Amino acid sequence: MYILYVSNEVESIIAEWLLKTLGYKFKKIKVTPRTKGWMLSEFGTAKTPILCSECSYWVGLQSIERFIGFQEHRFECGEWNRVIYVYLFQKYFPRHAEKLKIRVDGLSNYEEYELKRLRKWIFQQQQAIKNRR
Repeated sequence: MYILYVSNEVESIIAEWLLKTLGYKFKKIKVTPRTKGWMLSEFGTAKTPILCSECSYWVGLQSIERFIGFQEHRFECGEWNRVIYVYLFQKYFPRHAEKLKIRVDGLSNYEEYELKRLRKWIFQQQQAIKNRR
């Protein structure tokens, strides 16, 4: 069981969505001005989101994402990005994938999340190049 301290910031909303999507059990605590003082003394920061377990805590969305990633088997093995690329190869080049005997049945929730982030990053890069022309 985890405790997630959140505010109305986008990072907090994403962290909560990530944890729910991946099936983590947690209790959500809304941060108030009174709570921020306690957080400063306890964690050394009032930044949200903060995810706490019995023996550790993670401050900020990137830290929480890294923690979640290390909990996922494929990520732990350094495999999640390879799985995404194989999935895309299979989707867009099915005959070649069949010939090479490459098969991915589906993506985990974390891999789907990373694929969405990859698509967003590619789109941003394309827009940046377009704007430079």
